Amino acid sequence: LIPEQENDLRKIMKTVHFTDAMHEGMRRVHEAGISKERLIETLRKIPFFASMREAVFAMKEKGHRIYILSDANTEFIDAILSGYPGLKDCFVKVYSNIGHFDDNGRLHIKYYHQSSHGCSSPCPKNLCKGVVLDEILEKEGMRRRSGARREEKSYGGGGERRVVYIGDGGNDVCPA
Repeated sequence: LIPEQENDLRKIMKTVHFTDAMHEGMRRVHEAGISKERLIETLRKIPFFASMREAVFAMKEKGHRIYILSDANTEFIDAILSGYPGLKDCFVKVYSNIGHFDDNGRLHIKYYHQSSHGCSSPCPKNLCKGVVLDEILEKEGMRRRSGARREEKSYGGGGERRVVYIGDGGNDVCPA
């Protein structure tokens, strides 16, 4: 949306936390005169590959409960999912940094965890996906088996329910 600032924004991303860099980027987008509507329309055009959409719809149809744990923000995710009819309804809940538009149409981004999340792993300060996954499993009545850092936690329930976790970044190591 503001290609003339791309190099400057890349430099900022190397010096501050990703979420803080995104917050700054959204300030610049707003100052460049990019409207909330244009930002949302641009986000809705981000590709969500057909094979992934088919997989999500198939999982939902089979009764699977699907969550999103993302280091992005709720407004970005909402806009992207809304670009594909029915996709947003496939997810039980989105756990992400909190995005909100102010009365002037500027997007603000706040950390999901507003205080220390207490994880002993080297998770980012804004969001520990391991802590969030534990919360989800507790709500779902499941248990988590994990490596040396965590012991098995039983959340009651029973049966052979399984969790499939898919991640693509460093902050996906803790929950995996």
